[in-house]
Amino acid sequence: MGRGWLIGCLGVAVVLVLCCALGFVVGLPRLRDGFEDSVHNAVSTEVSRQIPAAAGTYTITEESLQSSLRQSAGGDNADDLVVQITPAGIELGISAQSQNATYTGQPAAVDGRFEMQNMDTNSSVLGFFLSPGALGGAVEDAVNGYLVTNGLRLESVTLAEGEMTLTVVDAG
Repeated sequence: MGRGWLIGCLGVAVVLVLCCALGFVVGLPRLRDGFEDSVHNAVSTEVSRQIPAAAGTYTITEESLQSSLRQSAGGDNADDLVVQITPAGIELGISAQSQNATYTGQPAAVDGRFEMQNMDTNSSVLGFFLSPGALGGAVEDAVNGYLVTNGLRLESVTLAEGEMTLTVVDAG
């Protein structure tokens, strides 16, 4: 009976390890894709609200961007999402129980496109699920996709306390 029990326990352990590995291999990319999609959708929604398909200067506030992110995220923890815009850069993150897990970066206009430069996170756990580069890429794709679709180029990005001003020109 001792040997059969040991083989049975070993079998269960192998099955558990395989399930965990499968969950990690399949589940983690889906979780990352979900985070990226939420950010992309929220940013593109906010950009389309704030920037009509015409050249000009437009301002996006941290409140409006935060509201779009919260609506896109939905769920119970949506109120924990925070956005801060300062002259030094943008901070996106989660604030819960007096702890913040954030991404930071500096938006810039480079060759007519929007770029998130110097992306970083203060949380290795957050960075594991969605790297700073992947988050920056999702934001860039959302803004640049909108600009290209509407025949626009980004001329400049200016940051101030609580707001980001984008100057766009016709691409032609």
